[in-house]
Amino acid sequence: MTPETRRCPHTLERAAAAAALATFAVPTAAMAYAGQGLLEYARSFIIAPLGLFAIVVGIAAAMFKPEVVRTAIWSAVVCAFLFFIISAAPTLVNLLQNSTG
Repeated sequence: MTPETRRCPHTLERAAAAAALATFAVPTAAMAYAGQGLLEYARSFIIAPLGLFAIVVGIAAAMFKPEVVRTAIWSAVVCAFLFFIISAAPTLVNLLQNSTG
């Protein structure tokens, strides 16, 4: 093999070192409690769309079946409550941790 066609034997080691350095050098968000990332994902991609869907269903049902509106409005209220509780969860967890001696 000629030097021009031969691959560098340390390419894999250099890539592993670069990946390790990037893992430690990139700052990560501090989580207030375990599972915060999962709850924030659920808040943004599950609860908020379900709440908006409940509002849309409530508006559409008002024209055709008024008895469904009550259920849709309660669903939207529950989604809004969960959304704001999850949004305030880091503050609530910190308050609870600081209040217990």
